[in-house]
Formats: sequence, structure tokens, C-alpha cells
Amino acid sequence: MIVSSKTTLGKPIKQLSHRANEIVTPDDDFGSYGVLPEEDFFEYGQEDLTSDRRVPVLITFPDQVKSTCRKDTACPHIPNDERLELPLVNGFSTYVEPKNLPYLAEFFPAGTSLTLNSKVKYPEIPQLMTDTDMIPQSGEGRVERLPNIEKVWERGFTGKGKKIVVIDSGIHPHTDLKDKVVEWVDFSRQKHSTMMDDYGHGTHVAGVAAGSGTKSNGEIRGIAPDADIVGLRITTKAEAIKALTWCIDNKERLGLDVVNMSLGEVARRGHKFDPWAVAVKKASEAGLTVVVAAGNEGPEPGSVSTPGIDPSAITVGAYDSKGTPELDDDTVWRKSSQGPTIDGLHKPDVLAPGVAIFGPLAPKSQLDNEAFPHRGRDYFAISGTSQATPMIAGLVSILKEANPDLDTPAIKKILSKASAPAPVHPTLGTPAPDGAGLVDAEKALDLALAARKDPPAAVA
Repeated sequence: MIVSSKTTLGKPIKQLSHRANEIVTPDDDFGSYGVLPEEDFFEYGQEDLTSDRRVPVLITFPDQVKSTCRKDTACPHIPNDERLELPLVNGFSTYVEPKNLPYLAEFFPAGTSLTLNSKVKYPEIPQLMTDTDMIPQSGEGRVERLPNIEKVWERGFTGKGKKIVVIDSGIHPHTDLKDKVVEWVDFSRQKHSTMMDDYGHGTHVAGVAAGSGTKSNGEIRGIAPDADIVGLRITTKAEAIKALTWCIDNKERLGLDVVNMSLGEVARRGHKFDPWAVAVKKASEAGLTVVVAAGNEGPEPGSVSTPGIDPSAITVGAYDSKGTPELDDDTVWRKSSQGPTIDGLHKPDVLAPGVAIFGPLAPKSQLDNEAFPHRGRDYFAISGTSQATPMIAGLVSILKEANPDLDTPAIKKILSKASAPAPVHPTLGTPAPDGAGLVDAEKALDLALAARKDPPAAVA
């Protein structure tokens, strides 16, 4: 997960601390825009700096305020040739020398927000290798899927004709995926023109959502095995926002419905002020259903990540079956982020299996490690809300296939009604306080079909 902190501009920064290379400001009142939390601040570490020792920043302005630093205008300490315009959140990203950070406040209007343009950070390999929660301990493990998804397939619903956008680390041209990717864009500075995934996370996620299962004779296939995939590679938060903008701009051309984001960062602001959450809201308003990981920061309450904090997102937590078919030992996965959100909202919205999930392997990627359970050299298993999220994204594409008129609020209601009661919280020993339950795929399908204005004939 990404970790970042923020500050508000509009008056000079009062305190500059060199101890940890962090800028700290007192609170600023947004007036009509609201008030930021007391702990709001901006910080960065040495690992966040670019190779030439600059700080990557994301600068946004309230909707009511236009930037005084337009693209064609010279701005103090802002290199115009290295700006990534982000009109979706009324801002841009760029690079600033650390010594110039305090002076930005003197130039921008009140209410301007400075955010660390964090690199996308996935779980570190040493952690995954030593954390028993992330690796199944019973041999190869069993293939976990949403309850009754096989019955959904038997009824003829497989995501055919639908597209799932995977915004992630990339997609390797795995046999299960390469012929399904109908569009590929690399938003990183590398701009790779062909499919690739040097980390391996996006490949696994895409397979869980919509992998064909070809290399496993159908045993390890995605929830929507006949859906197409749009692969959008990103490496920073600003690029993730740019990718969401691309989804909005290309929605009609490609017939986009569902966006999967198995990504996030620690939420330090409410959804109205967080740039990533704002971008998800705008994408939802444009008619896209955005499915987002709750985060792996549990079991503490209030640990749901952004952009999953946005009310419009379908935020997914991870369910732990303990690797057994029995239900009496099931819990929420211990590390699945718990609600409420920073705004006090109930999240996550639903749960899906998230422990020891098998998906396609990207050879020679960082996740290509023998410590993880493998099925030959084509699949491996890993755990997290990142793996639970594409299960729901795949199911959403099936629900859209069954009933194209469903919008995101209707889908959220269907998923809620099709969910079991909240399982036991792993540390409290009582049902998870935010009430999210495991989704039954066939119940969700029945509800989607029942909501059709023109009920279809039974599928043989």
C-alpha cells in the first residue's frame, strides 16, 4: 500500500523540521471548504526523493478556485516541463527541490493542497516470505472462489462482452491473459508500449478477475473468465488519478463498466479533500463502477485506505476460510483493514476470499519467488485485500452482463443483500463491527436478473 501525508497551503509554513526531512504546518481552516483534521501534515523521507533529490508532489485546488500556476504560466519553483496535468482533481503533479517547499505556500491561494505523490508500494517480499498469514501452510492449498460462482457459470453468465479495467503494476502476457487484453496504456514515465509487469501484482489481480484458466485446464480461472481486460500500468498516485481520467474519457469508445483498483494509501483526510478519493467519486459520477481494496492495515478499527474511503467506491475486505470447507472457523482475514473510515462511514462494503488466492505468475517479476505456493510455473498463491477485490470486480461485470441497466448504487445494494452475516472479527471474537459479509455469487445474480425491466428467458 502507498503511505503519504499532506499539508494545506495558503499561508507560510511555520515549522520546518530537518530531523526526518519533513515539513509540518499547523491547521488551516478551509472556511466554506471545511476543516482539515488536526493531524494533517506533509512529510517525506529519503526513499521518496527522485534520483536527482527532488520531492514528487501533487498540488490540487478546491473546485471553486482556479490555479494561479497554469500550464502556460511561469510559477516559482515549479518546473513546467515536468508537470502531469490532473484536471479531474483540479491540479497537477510535479517535482520540487526540498529547499523550495516552504515557499510554495506564499504563492498559492488559500485552500491549495500539497500531497506527496507517493510511489505505489506493494507488500515487501521479505514480509510476504515470513508472514504466515500471507502464505498458506497446508501444502498447495485449495483454489478459493466466491461461493456459488460455478453455478453462475453453469447458467451461462461469465462476463462475456464486458471489460474490466485493471489499474495496477502492469500485466504480463500470460497465456490466460494475453488474448483478453483489448487495450494497454502505461502511464508511468517509462511508457512501455507492450504488456509487461516487473512486479507481478497486476498480473495476479487481472487473473483473479478475468483469467481464462487455459494453462490450468480451467481449474484456476477468474471470476469472469470471458470478460475482456483493459490494462493500465501506473507507478504513482498521480498516475492512478490520470488513469481514472483516461477511463472516463474512453468509457463510451470502449464500453467500460468496471474499474479494479487493488491499491491504496493510508487515509489522512476525509474523502472530500483526498485527491485520490475525489478522482474515484468523479469516475463514479461518470458511470463507472470502481471496486477498491480496503487495505491490509487491520485488524485495528479505522484502518480503511483511500481511495476506498469514498462512499461511491465498492470497498472490499478479505475473508479467511482457514482453508477448510467448514464455515464455523471462518473469520475476517486478520490483516484486512477495518472500518469505520476516517469520515466515520461503514466500510468495507463487502468481503471476498482473500487468503492463499491462486492467480497467474509473471515470470522474473519481484513476486516470482519460490517461497510462495506454486502450481507449476504458471500460477502462485498470495493473500490480501488486493486478491479479494478483483473477485468482486469480476462479479460486478457478470451482474452488468445480466442486467446492463444496473448502476453502482443498485449494484452495491445487490451485493449487500447477497452477503452473508458478518463473520467473526479475528481479534474481537465477535462479528466484525462494520457488518460486511461474504458475497454469494448466485444470490447476487438472481437479484440482478430480478431487477431487469425486461426479464430474460431462462438460460439453458
